[in-house]
Amino acid sequence: MPKNQDIARLARHHYSGIKTELETVYITSSGDKYLKEMDAICAESQIQQAKESEQRRRDKIMGIIETILNIIKEENWGFYYKNEPMRSLNTQDGGTLYQINTVDLDKVERVLLDKLKSINEEQENDCREHTAHHSQQEEDLSQKTN
Repeated sequence: MPKNQDIARLARHHYSGIKTELETVYITSSGDKYLKEMDAICAESQIQQAKESEQRRRDKIMGIIETILNIIKEENWGFYYKNEPMRSLNTQDGGTLYQINTVDLDKVERVLLDKLKSINEEQENDCREHTAHHSQQEEDLSQKTN
């Protein structure tokens, strides 16, 4: 039993040095926590700006795709597979009927959307790398002059 008493007395001794205080914690929509309201507001503002920017980018990409698809429909153009442009269909009387092996416009839309997204991501990565490279050059210059 003496051990339990020693532990309890030691805990009381250390606990007397600990203070407790209730504090308001501000949590942004991304889950980040801030003690200052203004810091949380600034962080949330940046989050919302990033979301709006992403939405504008998506809208721009979808606008381009819709324009392309509308032109294809208006001009009555179509797509077919070059490696197998036609396929043969057998008829009941033993004859052969040929059908053009067309590509569905939904598939064209998906491919265009994926390609435009990947091009946009590559451009963003190049921009980030260029900015990082430029800031590294500035840092190197400042170290050389000191």
